[in-house]
Amino acid sequence: MSLVKIPFLAASVVSTYVALTPPTPMVPANQRPKNASQAERFFSAVVRAYNSVQKTLVCSSAVLEGIVILARQWPSHPLSQQVLTLLIRGPHALADRIVPTSMFFVGCGLAIIGGLVRYQCYRTLGRMFTYEVAIHDDHKLVTSGPDGDLLHHGQWVMV
Repeated sequence: MSLVKIPFLAASVVSTYVALTPPTPMVPANQRPKNASQAERFFSAVVRAYNSVQKTLVCSSAVLEGIVILARQWPSHPLSQQVLTLLIRGPHALADRIVPTSMFFVGCGLAIIGGLVRYQCYRTLGRMFTYEVAIHDDHKLVTSGPDGDLLHHGQWVMV
């Protein structure tokens, strides 16, 4: 077991939280198009619910894994045995199997990259980033962003 996992778990939690938290609140009903289909409304509700569940599961499991690692690292602490008994089914030595693997590092790297890309999208689009279809008075086409400049004069260009 290694404490090396702790900072990677923390970075993954932060990245996941950023990637799954929309930068803007739900679009008010008066800014949604009147002709938005029921499917569009259902889709935006599902996306918000899915993101909440996903964020809760990923973040809580990483935090719990970190707690188990810390409890196993300092078994003489009064809370350690209680934590291990609560979170480990079977002998506490099973916690020694929690080791960083190459796939763990790949997954953390992808989570961090995904969080950074999503954050850049939030910054580029600002308040125009919404899960719901919305019409704003000052809408404009955003043609630049984290990819450099994929849209050029209304046409896709290769980068």
